[in-house]
Amino acid sequence: FFFASGMDLSACSPPDKRSKTVQELFSSEQLYITNLQHMVDGFIKPLKENNLITNATISGIFSNVEVILKFHLEFFFPMLEKEIKEWSDTSLLGEIFSSLSPGFKLYSQYCSNYDNAIALVQENKKNNQQFQKFLAEAQHSERFQGSYITSMLILPIQRIPRYEMFLGELVKRTPEEHPDFSALKQAFTSVSKQAFQINEACDKAENVLKVTEVSRALGIENLLAAGRKHVREDSLEDQKPDGQAVNARCFLFSDIIILSHEKRSKKVNIVLDIDLCWVRDMTKPESCQLITTKGTHILKFSSESNQQAWVKDFGNLLRARITGVTGKSILAKRADYHVTDETTTGVFSLHFSGESPAESPNTVTRKKRASKWFATLKKKKKLKDPREEKEEEASELPGDSTGQRRNSLPHDSNSLEAEDITPLSARQSNRLRSSQYSHSETSAQQRREFRRSASVANNRARALIRSASKADK
Repeated sequence: FFFASGMDLSACSPPDKRSKTVQELFSSEQLYITNLQHMVDGFIKPLKENNLITNATISGIFSNVEVILKFHLEFFFPMLEKEIKEWSDTSLLGEIFSSLSPGFKLYSQYCSNYDNAIALVQENKKNNQQFQKFLAEAQHSERFQGSYITSMLILPIQRIPRYEMFLGELVKRTPEEHPDFSALKQAFTSVSKQAFQINEACDKAENVLKVTEVSRALGIENLLAAGRKHVREDSLEDQKPDGQAVNARCFLFSDIIILSHEKRSKKVNIVLDIDLCWVRDMTKPESCQLITTKGTHILKFSSESNQQAWVKDFGNLLRARITGVTGKSILAKRADYHVTDETTTGVFSLHFSGESPAESPNTVTRKKRASKWFATLKKKKKLKDPREEKEEEASELPGDSTGQRRNSLPHDSNSLEAEDITPLSARQSNRLRSSQYSHSETSAQQRREFRRSASVANNRARALIRSASKADK
């Protein structure tokens, strides 16, 4: 369908599919420029005026948004608007994109900075209450109408792929004999190359946005981590081995699994390390067992296909981690555990088989309380810690120096006569014993040796006295 006279596509309904595509491109461009202007007027300018964050932080978050906006306002949009206002069957768009495509390189700088921008938003939101309040007020303002700052920051990331999509549609809907066909095809090739160069940045940006959305929805702070990717999420039923079941959302990331339950209108999130997770099939095709260090979860999916897709994604992620740089350490950790159904047939659980299992937080707490209790008793009643008693008992085993000295002492009267031993009086014994106790540096073993030596000396003296009295008689 061709028409010779000019038509304002911004004010009337187009008669053919090609013109409709051009009209959609123009409307999309108008909305995009409006949103960029909102970012400048609603974020950058007030942040600079109120000194809520440093200028370096503002530049780190918004990168070259102002330069991109200027390029579209002063160059791209005026040329596009001129063609749209006087649209006809001979109007040309390919030349506009071809001549201005070098300006699209501005997006490479913005896309490469996107990860840093999101990290700065999270960091300053956490440490700066005024900035956090500013973002909340901006989100609910008339200008942004509920859109969070991350939803605005991703707009430039999506723009070049949008141009690629529009140009692809125009090439399909433009006849080969049309004067704009070759220029459109050339422009499509040029924009596609630039889109390919920033596709990786776009994927990262969309992943960061998704992880941020999940973090806000679940109320988990600092869910963003280097290399973490959102893979999928499913609605399912989480059953326990005892038969209790709750509705849950399962979020599968490249390194963790999050099971989110709702209990009494309160979210309960279970975060699981994917490196220490095992999956086992069940007799029911829509279910599988997720065995972890925090317990076993029977996951019942909405369909068998969803279960198979989830198990496949889980297997691919775990395989990628095992064959990656940290694969050896992951295999070493997994080797310390074995999966068994010894307790309940068909229901698997995880058992630690290594030499030094990690203590649970409850065990550590109990040990701390016990140590504190023994320390208190030792101060009040001078009681000994059982651990010290075990050490003392070990030191008294046959073959130690104390035992050898004790066994080597003479016990018969003849040997006693050969020694000039005077028995200790009760007062001398007590005085010596108390003086030994008064030295804080004297160990328990030394005190014990003193008591034994004093007792042996008294026994020798008594034996000598008895033998002397018998001789007198």
